[in-house]
Amino acid sequence: MQTLQANNGGSDAEAAAARTARLAVLAGTPGLLLTAYAAATSTSLTIRADLALTLMDMLVLVVVAVVAGGRKSGIGKRRAALAETLANALAALGMCLSMAVVAGIAVQRITAGGVEPHGSGVLLAMNLNLAYAAINFWILRRWKARNLTAASALARAQICLFSDKLSSNLLIAASLATAMVWEGTMIARFVDPVAGLLIATATARWTIPVVRDTARSLRREVRKRVGRREALRQTSAQVASRSPSGFAPHCGRARRHSLRREPSPGRSARPVRPRPSCAIA
Repeated sequence: MQTLQANNGGSDAEAAAARTARLAVLAGTPGLLLTAYAAATSTSLTIRADLALTLMDMLVLVVVAVVAGGRKSGIGKRRAALAETLANALAALGMCLSMAVVAGIAVQRITAGGVEPHGSGVLLAMNLNLAYAAINFWILRRWKARNLTAASALARAQICLFSDKLSSNLLIAASLATAMVWEGTMIARFVDPVAGLLIATATARWTIPVVRDTARSLRREVRKRVGRREALRQTSAQVASRSPSGFAPHCGRARRHSLRREPSPGRSARPVRPRPSCAIA
């Protein structure tokens, strides 16, 4: 009964993870399109940073949705673990690339003297990030509940990803609001690149656990594969040593002679007939 309950709990957790991954993709698609429009109609660095983060996150979310759906459909444990490891590696790579791009552009803007954000996309991006802060917080709570039910590296990586998205939403909305309030001042020129550096710092903070878990998972997979190959090699060597072909040519003949029954004390042994000689006189 306990095994049945554990299986039911595991299947419910996998179904919840698949639903959460699909909801994240559906919720993120309109945000990606609106963010692209806001970035095209404004000069804000944080909006472009938000676009880069959203593109990387959407790629990761699609892969996670596929992996979670595969686990729900009942693929093997080994394949599921490998797929989760690859999805986490992709998430870590995407977060590192986003962090590098945002930090590079922010440093460039600061050295150039700062740029004040302008355009119709500024207000749209601020409201969009406020709305998606609530959406990402809701999805984050779902992943945390999934991790409490059945802990996994995939759930932990998604918790870090959506924590990064939530912090980026709040930082972008706050920086754009500050730039609008202090319009025409020096603060408005530098608040945008400074916010970009803060976003890159927050991304680095949430990327480190994902990279650490991914490295552990990859190391564990490598050890398992090496262990399986070593066990297979040892098994093959044992089978080869036990097989008849592994003996010397005379061993089989000697073993057959040793297995002949000795005559009983009351019976005489049969006379051995001489073999005809093949030699030509």
